Amino acid sequence: MVISVFIVLVAVLFSASLLWVYYPSSPGEFASYSFSENQSNGGLQFYPTMRYKDSVISYSFESACGEQKKTDVVGAFSLLSERTSLEFRELSRGGEISFLCSKLAPEASQPRHFVAGEGGPREIVNTTQFAVILSGRVSLFRTDSCDEPVIALHEILHALGFDHQQDKMSVLYPVTDCKQELKEEIVQEINRLYAFPSEPDLVIEEVSANKTGRYISFIVSVGNQGLQDASPATLELIVRGEMIKEFTLGSLALGTKKHLTVQNVRIPSDTTHIAFKISSSGSELSSSNNQVSLSLA
Repeated sequence: MVISVFIVLVAVLFSASLLWVYYPSSPGEFASYSFSENQSNGGLQFYPTMRYKDSVISYSFESACGEQKKTDVVGAFSLLSERTSLEFRELSRGGEISFLCSKLAPEASQPRHFVAGEGGPREIVNTTQFAVILSGRVSLFRTDSCDEPVIALHEILHALGFDHQQDKMSVLYPVTDCKQELKEEIVQEINRLYAFPSEPDLVIEEVSANKTGRYISFIVSVGNQGLQDASPATLELIVRGEMIKEFTLGSLALGTKKHLTVQNVRIPSDTTHIAFKISSSGSELSSSNNQVSLSLA
């Protein structure tokens, strides 16, 4: 009788216990977007690796936008679609890029120049690998008088995450000129950024473990550093090539992470190496960051 009670107590003491802690990443309002002489990423973007989730980007107009401004926007989108991998799709409302035409123009910062438009990312999520733009906004204050829609193209590029350039012949120069062009370095950067497929990327970001006799306790941090929400996945504890225990991760929205704290999982007493592996049915940007191996002291 005494022996059986002792066995029950030991079983309770060393049973595996776990705790998930979920860290959401809330979209942040994008602060200032203005010309800077020294850009950390070559003067192309406000922040490196800014892009929307997908290469097909939706847009919508407010009711105050007239036909000429709509024509300018569609023309600018056509120029971008011809030279980049981007596509644009109009929605009646709620587009990822919203176009406003009723807002009053701010005062010009330079003499003899008027402000024709204003644009930029509105909400972004930092997923570590990308600064994912959830929404952008463009205000068109004046109708374009150029043969090409230079103003609309300038502001749309801001909404795509691109900053001003110092090249006076670039469409991203702060002061508009009808002779300005969409420079090749901008085209190349857009194509580079959107060459990544719109997929999640589950990553084991941090891991620590402690072994006592036949039992191991550990903490694992898993984040979604990709471009889309991740489908439900599991985390496997592997010893000598075999899965010892499986933990449900559930789904992870982009830019979020989960911390798993586990205590007292029974493993062979002579174990010197363990591994953790993320298992998911969905495709990811990379699977090379789904597994981590540890040596146990």
